[in-house]
Amino acid sequence: MSTSTVLSGCQLMKRMAKEGRKEIEDERRRIDLLESQIDALGHIPDTPPSQIEALRTRLRELRDRLELDEAQQSALEDEILASCS
Repeated sequence: MSTSTVLSGCQLMKRMAKEGRKEIEDERRRIDLLESQIDALGHIPDTPPSQIEALRTRLRELRDRLELDEAQQSALEDEILASCS
């Protein structure tokens, strides 16, 4: 394998990692927006508290999944740095 091929492979992996990080940041913004919408919904009269609690539970699940995705992304980025340095 030539040096230029290895560099291209590293550049591709770094680009993919950067895109993965951007997707995680986008998801974090969507979750934050969802949280503010749930908060606003809680201030509307006649909104059943059970509905708000169900939404908050789902929001916690989304945040937990995001944290897992972030940990996996960080591990991938560390692996790319180690293999491409």
